[in-house]
Amino acid sequence: ATPVIDLKAESKSNPNQTAPHPAHLYPHLLTLIMMNEESPAPAEGAEQVEVTSPASATDAEADPNGPAKGKGGCCSSTKKFFLYDSTRSEIQAFYFNQFGRSILFISFMFLSLAILELAHQQAGCPKTENGGYENCGNTVYGFLPSSMLALMATIGGIASSLFMPYAGAVVDYSDRRRGFGKVCATLLVLVNFVQIFIFESTWFVMTILQAVVASAAFMANAMVLWSYVSAPDDHTLHGITASGRNWEVFGMLSFFIVVGIVQFTSGWD
Repeated sequence: ATPVIDLKAESKSNPNQTAPHPAHLYPHLLTLIMMNEESPAPAEGAEQVEVTSPASATDAEADPNGPAKGKGGCCSSTKKFFLYDSTRSEIQAFYFNQFGRSILFISFMFLSLAILELAHQQAGCPKTENGGYENCGNTVYGFLPSSMLALMATIGGIASSLFMPYAGAVVDYSDRRRGFGKVCATLLVLVNFVQIFIFESTWFVMTILQAVVASAAFMANAMVLWSYVSAPDDHTLHGITASGRNWEVFGMLSFFIVVGIVQFTSGWD
């Protein structure tokens, strides 16, 4: 065995002795170098294990929505933007429902314009030069044509306020929550489909359907929808709601794009 020389110990045992010359250490250094050169190299084909720090493994498992190993961060960021925590089926249904509800919601804008125009026509109000209608003071079904939208909003608010306690009881205290949500979604689709056939003779019926049935079903569907949204922490909940809002905006933009394409290709005014 190679002896170990402790210079401090030697200097303390004999203070009058001078420190050894560096040449005194050369034989020991030469021995260490020779031992290092004679150490066997790893055999060819031997398995080499790559050591990973615990911190990096913890960071990779900390965020389930983070980029997977071997994949770029761009795709992962896009998935977080639109499909945050989409591994759960109820969250996927939440995103798809947000897309459909936004299309139903934005379609009411075109329906409201049709209701106003048909109400003014039935009241006999003359058109202006820019294509609008004058406020002639005539009434239809006892109301001014210009107040139809405000009347719809009032009736819809009353209908929703009367229906919401029942809807909340079904969601919170029964096992019919999923079936109740399906019924509300079906009513929304059916009412929206029927409103395609709005004419001079049917516009008032469509107004009642929109104010009473569609408004209450829309709010009840939202109640059922949000009852399925849960998250283990606030950060995940914020990501889910943000992705849901992105799906709403995407649905509205898609609706406008389809309407624009139909208008330009068909030549409708």
